Amino acid sequence: MKMVIILCVLSLMIPSVQSAEDCIFVSVGKFHAFWKSVSKGAYDSATKQGLRVYERSVSKTEDGSVNKEQIKVLNWNKSKVKCRGIVLAPMDFKIKSVISQLKNENYHIMYVDRDDGTNSTIGSIVTNNFKVGEIAAEKMVKKIGTGIAVAVFKMAPNVKTTGNRVDGFTKRAKELGLEVIVSEFIGDRYKNAQMNSTTLLKENPQIKGIFTPNETTTLGTYISLKDLNLKRITLIGVDINERVYEGLKDGYIYGSILQDPYGMGHRAVEYLKRAMEGEVIRKQVNSEAYFLSRENIKKQKSLEMLKGYGVKP
Repeated sequence: MKMVIILCVLSLMIPSVQSAEDCIFVSVGKFHAFWKSVSKGAYDSATKQGLRVYERSVSKTEDGSVNKEQIKVLNWNKSKVKCRGIVLAPMDFKIKSVISQLKNENYHIMYVDRDDGTNSTIGSIVTNNFKVGEIAAEKMVKKIGTGIAVAVFKMAPNVKTTGNRVDGFTKRAKELGLEVIVSEFIGDRYKNAQMNSTTLLKENPQIKGIFTPNETTTLGTYISLKDLNLKRITLIGVDINERVYEGLKDGYIYGSILQDPYGMGHRAVEYLKRAMEGEVIRKQVNSEAYFLSRENIKKQKSLEMLKGYGVKP
């Protein structure tokens, strides 16, 4: 029987499945370079191994939820392609019972980007997000010194990945002598992040450094800094896309901590194939974090990390 791999981002209850031989990839972050790269890595890995990939992305509905769209996608999967290998980036960790149900129905699930410690998956491929925040604080102090007023422009509440980055930055920044005077949510959409960061910058002219924990907040804040011509502020973000890369080159972004989204997707499919062939898999893989700045932007390692996001230097 020919195996087919699916990749899926899931945050809802799933009806009982009688059989599942294929799999589906769904990402609510479909507009982000990070998720596009996870998808590309998975696709390339599957292609090398002679496996097909069914890819579906969902976005928020008018009521702000993803459940309606995801239910449609998963129902399509159940009725049309019947998957059993899943790469999963859970949007809500209240789904442990759902993951357990999937395991009982002979699904093989590999988490990417986040993990809740469940034993119902074959493992996870994640970045140490707390460490990412610590790295940002250390780079900030190295650039601007101690005793300086800085801000954290957070994405949204109840998001474990970005929350851990914020916690890591805040803790380490205080240890190193930075004064975190602003720590506010600015939004999970670029336009909201831009609008809210502009307001905070105008209200807090004493800010000398800013940490933004993901692609959305980094891009929104970069646009605000550019509009306000505030190159004096040191901005350190997380993740990258073409426009964030422009910000690095033109001097409004000092640096950004990159993950390895392509590698996450690629390795997840490798582990799933082995699991579907009967191998007992239980992998907890820590993905790489790399600080990209104007100082090292032309180094070979930097070029390799940029390629992982699909960004062309």
